[in-house]
Formats: sequence, C-alpha cells, structure tokens
Amino acid sequence: MRKIEDSKSDVLGRGVYSAAESIRLVNFSLETGLSLNGISGRTLARWLRGYNFEVDGEARYSPPLWKLDYVNDEALELSFRDLIELKFVKAFRDIGLSLPTIRQCLLRAADIVGDARPFLRRNFDLTARLFF
Repeated sequence: MRKIEDSKSDVLGRGVYSAAESIRLVNFSLETGLSLNGISGRTLARWLRGYNFEVDGEARYSPPLWKLDYVNDEALELSFRDLIELKFVKAFRDIGLSLPTIRQCLLRAADIVGDARPFLRRNFDLTARLFF
C-alpha cells in the first residue's frame, strides 16, 4: 500500500509512476526517441533504494540519492518530482559524470539553495553554473 511521505501532500497533485513508466519516460528524448544510453530497472532501483557493494572485501552501502515522495516496500512508485530529478541524474550520467560526483553535486546544491531537492528549484540553473 502506498503511503504519502508528506501528510500535506496530495497524490493527485503529484502523480504516480511505476518503475516501468519512469524508465520509459526518463529514457525518452524528443531528438532521438528512446535513448541508446537508457537506464535499466536495476539502475533505477540502485539510485532510488540504495545498494550494497564490496571494495577490497569490505562491505559498503550507497544510500539512495534522495528520499522518494512515496514509500512502498513492494514496488517503486515515483512522483512527478522524483521523475524530474531522475531526468537530471540521467542527463549528468549521459555527459559522463559518475554517480559519486552527482551525489556530491546534489548535496552541495542542496546546501546552496537550502532545499534537499535542489534539481526541482526554479533557480537551479543559477546553482548549476557553480558546478559547470
């Protein structure tokens, strides 16, 4: 069952997208149709749920890039806000940035604009100029 993380939020105003819908929308480009460098369901889950990995035999954990609007342990459900942020992350990956670099940019931008979800801010373009 879907639980809206923010009690003041209205699901009708935020939209609900399944993982499959999200992948299709994030991978779509007006210029090329479906992207050849599209993200997979596994990648989507890693970015949004976090993942465990090993480095030199040591177990490590990479947390999700941000806290999703909807909490559902059974299936990924994304809001429109989550979908827009995914488009930014994919665009950064498409120009060659690593996930750790994107994470650092996200955290730094969040500090600069005072919002945990800086890619959604109208003034993000100004913020982005500080990085590129």
